[in-house]
Amino acid sequence: MGITDGNHVLRYLRAYSGNTSDAVMDAETLEFLSKHVDSEVSTCVANCNIVNEELVRRMCSMSMGFISKCPQSFSSKVRDDIIHSVMSSFLEESSLSEGYGVYDTDAETVCGTLRFIGYRTPKDRSIGIRYLREQGDRLLSKAFTKPVCTRYHCRDDAIAAAETAMASVGNMGYRTVVEAVEMEEILKREGPGRPRKDSPPPEVESFWKLKVERVFD
Repeated sequence: MGITDGNHVLRYLRAYSGNTSDAVMDAETLEFLSKHVDSEVSTCVANCNIVNEELVRRMCSMSMGFISKCPQSFSSKVRDDIIHSVMSSFLEESSLSEGYGVYDTDAETVCGTLRFIGYRTPKDRSIGIRYLREQGDRLLSKAFTKPVCTRYHCRDDAIAAAETAMASVGNMGYRTVVEAVEMEEILKREGPGRPRKDSPPPEVESFWKLKVERVFD
């Protein structure tokens, strides 16, 4: 187990057996820190192993700040609640790093109120946009491939098919407009050759088809 200071200088090092669990090493390290640093002005930065009820309560009792990623299992999966909040909110632009989006909030946990920060990097944003485009393409293709190739006898049938297709798509990154368009087709005459001059005009069949327009948003 090792600890560095804010300048990355090694300040503490202790060897353990390879069979020792992270929980034991973390607990003993916090015990060491409680006796050798001013915990009220110190902040512990560590991996997510320190985020469990026992160690978080220990750090709170020491009045020590800590920064770590939040494991999914912590406090009845409070991380999932934070992610849901982030997904339904607008992230503010970070004043520290250009292109980073930040969501800063408090949440109740088994250890009391803790601060959570959700963030999105520029790379995360580009990956997310690509995923939403691909997901939208798949959803629209699956929902509308058959309806747009179908001929409908009336406008109501076309609109009903469009509504059914849109309901199957759900939320996605495209704004989609579906329009029922009336079309006509000249029916082929029976028999080969050119028609006689006194033949009646060719019959025209009317039908409806769906036209789909989408804009990524």
